[in-house]
Amino acid sequence: MVRKTRKSVRRLLNEDDFFRLDRLSSPAVSADGSRIAYVVSTPDLGENRFRSSIHVISIEGGEHLELTSGSHRDTSPAWAPQGTRLAFVSDRDGSQQIYAIDAAGGEARRLTDLPIAPIEPRWLPDGCGIVFMGIVPAEARDLAEVGKRLQERVSAKVRVRVTEDRLYRFWDKWHVLGDFMHLFVLDLESREVLDLTPGMRRFFDLWDPLGSFDVSPDGQELAFSANTTRQPYPSIGSAIFTVPVTGGPLRQLTAEDLFHHDLPRYSPDGRWLVWGTQTQRDFYADPIRLMRYERATGQTRPLAAEWNASPAEWAFTRDSRRLVMTAECEQRSGIFTLAVSGEEAVPTRVADPGWATGVRPAADDNAVFLLGSLTRPPEIARVDLQSGAVTRLTSSAETVLAGVELGAVRQMRFEGAGGHPISMHVMLPPGYRQGERYPLVQLVHGGPHSSWGDDWGWRWCPQLFAAQGCVTAMVNFHGSTGFGEQFLRSLHGAQPFAPFEDIMRATDYLIAEGLADPKRLAAAGASYGGYMIAWIAGHTDRFKALVDHAGVFDLMTQYGEDKTYGNERAYGAAPWDGPEALAKIHAQSPSNFSQAFRTPVLVTHGEQDFRVPTAHSFLFYNLLQAQEIPSRLVIYPDENHWILKPAHSRHWFGEVLGWLKRWGVTSSR
Repeated sequence: MVRKTRKSVRRLLNEDDFFRLDRLSSPAVSADGSRIAYVVSTPDLGENRFRSSIHVISIEGGEHLELTSGSHRDTSPAWAPQGTRLAFVSDRDGSQQIYAIDAAGGEARRLTDLPIAPIEPRWLPDGCGIVFMGIVPAEARDLAEVGKRLQERVSAKVRVRVTEDRLYRFWDKWHVLGDFMHLFVLDLESREVLDLTPGMRRFFDLWDPLGSFDVSPDGQELAFSANTTRQPYPSIGSAIFTVPVTGGPLRQLTAEDLFHHDLPRYSPDGRWLVWGTQTQRDFYADPIRLMRYERATGQTRPLAAEWNASPAEWAFTRDSRRLVMTAECEQRSGIFTLAVSGEEAVPTRVADPGWATGVRPAADDNAVFLLGSLTRPPEIARVDLQSGAVTRLTSSAETVLAGVELGAVRQMRFEGAGGHPISMHVMLPPGYRQGERYPLVQLVHGGPHSSWGDDWGWRWCPQLFAAQGCVTAMVNFHGSTGFGEQFLRSLHGAQPFAPFEDIMRATDYLIAEGLADPKRLAAAGASYGGYMIAWIAGHTDRFKALVDHAGVFDLMTQYGEDKTYGNERAYGAAPWDGPEALAKIHAQSPSNFSQAFRTPVLVTHGEQDFRVPTAHSFLFYNLLQAQEIPSRLVIYPDENHWILKPAHSRHWFGEVLGWLKRWGVTSSR
């Protein structure tokens, strides 16, 4: 009797797998460089939030120690100089406070009882104090008054927001009440907290204040970045300041200009201070240039002025001779080093293993960082700065992904708009067979000045689309970062034209290559990517289904966003310049082409989104409905520009993948 061979069953990635994956972040290296603390966040679908804990692992790898646990959120680990304990921020007792725990384990001890939420604790070099940030109501004269002022706001019978400022809300928060970031130092012996910047009314980085300050190696001063422009904030610029750790007047190190200066970092020997500078007024994607400040002489000079990349973060090596940094170059975020002496015209590329973030110098000329890719969630890794050898130190995803077949990735180039070479990642469906055509989903990135890198992605996970049996394309169209400044600025005054052509040419290319089925095409995107989805809806009917999340639909309506600086540059015209300027803006608005809508569209949005107000989605959806074009509106009342809460995110993926299946792009596998 002949036995039939049983065909092996492939397991595909699904939403259950995706929301079981741990999310690693915030690597911190001990003073001797031998150990790494990091944060592990786990989705809790039942509670619709993330739990997070602090873990520790040796620089050599091996078993990790789960230092904290529970249903709370423990974040921002910081090693004490002696390496015997760590400080961290936790909400375990109901409010966000600073705690300390022995590095070998044990019970955490609460160090603060503050009416504000401490942010990013850092030890003073002598181990006697901890510096941190915190947001203080402007009307509170000191910390003792904060609780009283906050309670007055809660109990006020009239709740109203009044402003005469240009900047009055940002992302998902209002800024009309006068809340400003301050710097504090906690004395560990007396437990007294000193406000180092009392009465200061300056914004730190509104997007992400983490990394905005640094402590000098002698523990005598702090350097920090804060805005220089004042109410009503007609423009936004920032400067580098210093303040004594004992308190005192601020000293401004950079000129009173509209440049952006950020992320100051002291060298371990105390000689240098390095920060990043953007010189283009009101352009968020202007490449960052490194500036070196000699503390003894007060002289400032640029570093690597000829470099065509933009560093994202930097830190001094332990000998103070080099900077180690990450920077995006052509779809990857690599690790680079740069001599602080200024003798190198461009940094040295050390390693280019995928998508590197959070780089921190460690012992023996190593550095630690987070390494992710399109085929693997971020893990803690080590790189030898001499050889470039990379070693993964954690493997948190292995248990969940064991037996799961993921989509393979190809990097492709084709001729885009204007004959320019365009790069894209193409993810093949698991079990791909040469010569067979598959449904194609074009994922369109936001920004527009961002990119699809070789990165896992928690908000748009290409692997979940590939698991539906799709070829998933991620085009780095004109305006994407990582391909040089000229390519970056090519969209100014022409927001939709070249990217649309790039995406269409990519679609044609994948069909010609025999990968994509021309009868089963879809496209999805968010923010600027959603803008392109609406543009696609008005300019072609070749796609069977479209997904628009939080997309810009009308450029005039976008003047209702939180931060309007730079809109005139982006659009190539100002609305107040007359009919011709308005005509140029309307010519770039998807709302101007609603007569051509034919394709079914899923429209999703978070109601607390100030970056792209929900009016865009309502307008797009209403115009689709009025023309009886199949469409579906999904609104999340307590989400912002991103759908972040685990249960909401899972629901959102279900809506998106279900929409593709409903219109015949995908089918059950």
